Amino acid sequence: MANLLIGCIPNLASMSRGAFNSIIGDSEASSLLGYANLRTLEPGQLWRTADNSPLRSGFTFASDEAVSYDHVALPGSNIMARSSGRWRVLLDSAAVPGLLSVLVPTSTVSASNVDSASSPDHHLDVDEGLAATPGSDHLTPTIPTGNYSVTFGFDTPGGAALRTGDDYQVIAVWAKAIGAGGRLNIEVLDGGISLDPAARKYIDVTNTTGAWYFLFWDASLLTTASGANVSVQIDASGYGGDTPAPGANHVHVGAVGWLVERTEYSSAVEYDSGWLYLSTSLDEAAGLGYIPGNVRTTPFHQFPSTQQRQYGRILIQDDQSVDWSLVVSGQMPFDRPASQGYVEVGAFVIGNGWSPATNADYGSGFGVRDLSFKGVTHGGKTYGSKRERLRTLEWPLSWLTAAEVYSLIDRLLLRNSILDPVLLSFFPGDATQEAPTTFLATVDSPENALGYPNYDQLSMTIRFLEKK
Repeated sequence: MANLLIGCIPNLASMSRGAFNSIIGDSEASSLLGYANLRTLEPGQLWRTADNSPLRSGFTFASDEAVSYDHVALPGSNIMARSSGRWRVLLDSAAVPGLLSVLVPTSTVSASNVDSASSPDHHLDVDEGLAATPGSDHLTPTIPTGNYSVTFGFDTPGGAALRTGDDYQVIAVWAKAIGAGGRLNIEVLDGGISLDPAARKYIDVTNTTGAWYFLFWDASLLTTASGANVSVQIDASGYGGDTPAPGANHVHVGAVGWLVERTEYSSAVEYDSGWLYLSTSLDEAAGLGYIPGNVRTTPFHQFPSTQQRQYGRILIQDDQSVDWSLVVSGQMPFDRPASQGYVEVGAFVIGNGWSPATNADYGSGFGVRDLSFKGVTHGGKTYGSKRERLRTLEWPLSWLTAAEVYSLIDRLLLRNSILDPVLLSFFPGDATQEAPTTFLATVDSPENALGYPNYDQLSMTIRFLEKK
């Protein structure tokens, strides 16, 4: 694989004819944050979903005719690498159907210190499904300062067998923080018996307006393969304090659902990427310890071969269950942190990527340009204005063919201006280096010069500056 890729020259999602000119989001927070922003290649002009329900946090796209493309990306996304952040690409020659059906609880198996409007049938207060914002009837602790626990049962899933494999089944729980919030423990049971720890998740809930939280699990862990004996246990506890007022800090649960995926779905579309996960934080691998906030990781997927399918769907699932209190001032490398309760995407990029036949030279550079101003007083004190930090890439390409050079000049400089962004990926496919070096950028060196290092080879050095 080549060590660099330049994509979206052009971006098929931004063209008005002969490309993906129909993009429809499952929801939008407002017209200013509408799905029309996905076509702009302006990462700061966001599409924001109404909430983070998996049934309302994706979008479909369609073209007038079959066009070819080999990669897709979502720059400006707030999908998190360290939370339950994942996405999926589905392609077909016809409109892509919805993949997931939802089962809601149909019984209350057990309950301890839990109260609700329909008590003791607590499942009646959490069975709204994922298609609507939960009502005002929530699960709360009977004794305000105590922990509570409840187990819900489901009907047997109909249709084909459950799809097995990592994370194809999802338990979704809508919860909100009271005061400083607390912690949820979500666990899948089979016949009342706990499954593997992989089917268990602890979640810190600090969002006071409410959000969906997800437990992804593998149906192969089930003893009863049909899912007839699946239940979910939810334990909730409030954060403690020196002298907390009764019920001051706790978690209320408003809805519970099982997003069921069956084997029939795998054959319902012509291409299914499976769930894609963002590269995890580099901090711990470098021995620096973990700080949440690597939002600048761009969801990026290269197809195994060039595609020519007219219809597609992007699915996004992210509960953003990150404790942002860990992030101190000055350590956020972006200006719009991922807030709980919605999904954001700055642009939808789909097209054909270009990589040189011969890799970029040694000495290719990745860096950061800090736009901040700093001065020093006569007394030695520093002052200034903290501004945006932008990533940079410089690629010396010394072994280009004439066709490569003149095609690059045509696409990057003649058809594009220095204001028009392209997608960059340095070392695409590399588990460590792809994450920080995949982003939208503009050409920062329009004076590119040609040289002739060998008889039939030409050279070009290209510098890029991140687009915000």
